[in-house]
Amino acid sequence: MNTIVINAGNSNYLSEFLEDLPDNGFLEKVVTGCGCTSVALTNNKNYVITVPYVSIIKNKLASNPNVLGVYEDIDDEEILEYLSSSINPKKILVTYDSLRRITKLLNPQDYKILVDEAHKLIDSGSFRTEAVETVLENYEKYNSYCFATATPVKDKYQLPQLVEIQKYQVKWNNIKPVNIEYCKFEDDLNQRIAVLIIKYLKEELPGNPYFFINSVTSIIQIISSLKKAGYNNPELYKIICGNNKNNEAKIKHHLGSDYTIGFTTDPIKKVTFCTATLFEGSDLFDKEGVTYVITDGRKDNTKYDVLTTLPQIIGRLRDTKYKNPVYVLLSPSYYFSYTTVEEFEHHVKGQLKEAEEFISLYESTPTSMIREALKRDIECNAYVLERNDTLKVNTSALYAEMHNYEALHTQYYYRDSVTEGSFATINIHTIPHIFTKANLELNVEGLNKLRLNKKANFKDLCIDYLKCKEENIPTQIKDIELVFPIIKEAYDLLGADKMKALKYQKTDFKQELLIRGQINNNSKIIRLLDLNVGELVEKNKIKLRIQQIYNDLSIPKKAKATDLSQWYSITECGRIVNSKKEKRFKIISIDVK
Repeated sequence: MNTIVINAGNSNYLSEFLEDLPDNGFLEKVVTGCGCTSVALTNNKNYVITVPYVSIIKNKLASNPNVLGVYEDIDDEEILEYLSSSINPKKILVTYDSLRRITKLLNPQDYKILVDEAHKLIDSGSFRTEAVETVLENYEKYNSYCFATATPVKDKYQLPQLVEIQKYQVKWNNIKPVNIEYCKFEDDLNQRIAVLIIKYLKEELPGNPYFFINSVTSIIQIISSLKKAGYNNPELYKIICGNNKNNEAKIKHHLGSDYTIGFTTDPIKKVTFCTATLFEGSDLFDKEGVTYVITDGRKDNTKYDVLTTLPQIIGRLRDTKYKNPVYVLLSPSYYFSYTTVEEFEHHVKGQLKEAEEFISLYESTPTSMIREALKRDIECNAYVLERNDTLKVNTSALYAEMHNYEALHTQYYYRDSVTEGSFATINIHTIPHIFTKANLELNVEGLNKLRLNKKANFKDLCIDYLKCKEENIPTQIKDIELVFPIIKEAYDLLGADKMKALKYQKTDFKQELLIRGQINNNSKIIRLLDLNVGELVEKNKIKLRIQQIYNDLSIPKKAKATDLSQWYSITECGRIVNSKKEKRFKIISIDVK
């Protein structure tokens, strides 16, 4: 079936050239923020608009007071009251999960349905199968339907029920590029993010960072590190995640009662964390906002790789002046392990085969205890579904995984709320390993380790200090000097070259600083000898030590062991070593202050 192209010309929003969305079609809107939902919310038709997350509903309700939002917390009485009200036309926002309920309460033939962010039907196929099935079982009951997405889905990975739907694609003009800068880390990803946030809190980097990260646990770990480092004011952080009792309890338990789940409409804070509830359909407004996408490929609890929703995330900050670049911080991902789509497809089909074998094993096991143990193993397995105590293979996972992989090799576009748009081509095989800007180095060593309130290597701190001096970064210089004033003294008195020549050894710094200090020679000698009362010193060794000090202090004198009596009260004593008497001195007291 040929795709019908809708020419947008130089328009910025769909409402500028469409009175309504296509009937019984699949609209590839290509860009985020183009007002697809707004068309359905503002025209003269009754609409049911179904979206993947409650947060999207709450975001839209904030600016559309005559719209009904339907999700788990809304009871049937509220719905029926709205349906019988004088509001006309009626607009209803509903989650995928609640679509079956609203369909039973109204006459679907009086409404058109928009399935927004329709690519989520594919993404969710691995872990929200009931929600997907709810949409697929109900959309055809409506007078007409429209599926819409800015993330195109190839036919071969589309859900079979949707493949034959007529496709429409919007052609936009004046699209501008956005740069995506990648930084790949093998470890300590959360610690590195904490290091980055401290740079913003100390105003070493401009703007307010927004971290799109699909793990509440990771958010807690990052903020916990910042609290240990002294940044424990909850007003610094906004956490936007699924507003449920589990997340609320987890946040309060680990961070404290002052830390709560926020919303997009809350006042702007310095640091914002956004989970998957905000990746699609929601609008963020912060002219100082900087976009960071975080994906930890080692964690199963993220359900899917955040990079697969990158084209959606790029346009969330509608009015920011920091459109370029968008940063991606990542650790090795599940999707990074395969060179070709053929290899990845072979892997996915292998997983489906293993799921079949697992279910056969489960069904052939007579012992209930073993069956329960086997069932626990599938909690994080996207390829096995449980329905009414029956296990079955999740064939939707094939489409979901293949679409996610392809999503990383596709060109995407977005347009913001003003006039600029942008596109990004993502190729997971050519990702650089470092940021192009030096001030975004996030190694957890030296100064960065010190800032996290951890014990830092003295040599690393010296190297960082010299670099800060060269680049003239006052906040970083001050942080090092505050904890290790000797580094400042060494720099001021000895200079960078001498610090390097001494190999950044603290004891050598102390000795060199003492030699060059302004106190008298007797005090210098006592400090350099560093002898304690009661200590025994060998006559021959102390003579060599005194001579070295004379040389360092440029004292033109030949050392004798008895010179020790100039600064200390001593007594001579001896011992027999190898049949020979060895002379030693015992320190009685220090005679020179």
